[in-house]
Amino acid sequence: MTALPSSNPTFTPEPFGGTPRGSTALGVAPELDVAAATTAAFVMSDHQVGWHDIEDAVTVYHWVLTGTGGSAGLPPGLQVYPTAGQAAAFLHGHRARQGRDVECGWCISDLRPPREVVQIDECAVATTRYVFAGHSPKGGETLEMLLVYLWVVATSRPSYAGDGTRVYDQGEGAVRFLHAWRVEQGLEDPDSCPICP
Repeated sequence: MTALPSSNPTFTPEPFGGTPRGSTALGVAPELDVAAATTAAFVMSDHQVGWHDIEDAVTVYHWVLTGTGGSAGLPPGLQVYPTAGQAAAFLHGHRARQGRDVECGWCISDLRPPREVVQIDECAVATTRYVFAGHSPKGGETLEMLLVYLWVVATSRPSYAGDGTRVYDQGEGAVRFLHAWRVEQGLEDPDSCPICP
């Protein structure tokens, strides 16, 4: 995958498992763990506070992925994932650490876990928030947000200044990636967005 999207992208063979119909491809879609994404989506669907918080969804997704470590030695595809109840309990603990947890009628309060901390890329979260501020989800809120977040992380690159910082897509490439993915999934027609060039 290229570091940053080209200003004049070209078709690549088999992006997202096939060539988008009439759209430009921006590389291969990031690898998404479907089981972890499904658990995160299920938990987030019942735990929205005000607006669907992208940072929460990304944190739960990464926490679910780290919970598969105990399944070492199992054949590929047989990882043991944390349950939705465990992921929801983690989410409550995560929000409580930030002082923004609310009473939940879905969870049993004593399921709250030790206060694990999951590190995520805040710059990629900010870009993902920017993208979805103008583009309502069409293919599953959490799924699309995770795909865009992972694409932004995957296309970031070290700064030329050599100071250890990274350079991120500022949203234009991520929006084009989102539209290309939606076109490939049959969720929208090319050039159907009224706010994108």
